[in-house]
Amino acid sequence: MGIGQMTIPLFLASLPAGMTFTIDEITKDVPENFWANFSGDAAPRAIQPDAVSQATSEGKRGVRVGEFMLRTDGFGLSSGNGASFLMKFTIAGRPDAYPDAEVQNMQGTLSIGTSEWGTFSRPDQTNFVWQIAGQSRTFTAKTPTLTYLDDTVMAVAYVPEQKSYLFGVTNEQTAVVKVMQTMVGGIIAGHKVLWSAAAGMVSSIGGIAFGVVAWGAGQIDGI
Repeated sequence: MGIGQMTIPLFLASLPAGMTFTIDEITKDVPENFWANFSGDAAPRAIQPDAVSQATSEGKRGVRVGEFMLRTDGFGLSSGNGASFLMKFTIAGRPDAYPDAEVQNMQGTLSIGTSEWGTFSRPDQTNFVWQIAGQSRTFTAKTPTLTYLDDTVMAVAYVPEQKSYLFGVTNEQTAVVKVMQTMVGGIIAGHKVLWSAAAGMVSSIGGIAFGVVAWGAGQIDGI
């Protein structure tokens, strides 16, 4: 076995009623002398809002997508760019509570990889890059002492005041808690969501900066 396995748990923490999040495909790119494995339900897999609500009501982060595992192979003497995963997904439907919202059938991708591996050390960070609606965002997480990265959550939400949809990824635990508290049922109502082009379309949720991709009627000007 190689050195210093990285294990990345991934959850879907927010999804409006009336919508579906489908994991269409999960693939991996594994260079020579590296290793990668996904542990979870096979794709395609459709996740429904009821399952997300049930999981969060039980105190879980959301519906568990699975664990993405990365390491070197052999005796751990490899270095450089390691393995990575690519998850293709589709966000479909519209919120039941807002029948005038645009019906979605939006496809996107989420890649999970790391910075370079050292000969006897793990990477400094894990990189999450998501692309949807012609936009791309990145979140980086520092490597923990333990082999497990903190729980990473994906969030899908609708902002009725702006008629916009949001998709974001984070494992910053303060932001995760705010996501769980604020995106009730996948709807952000009664909150101002502020856009910052310089910061990459950031949603201010409960005072916490949370990088997202936004699309829909109000995604350009915001409020």
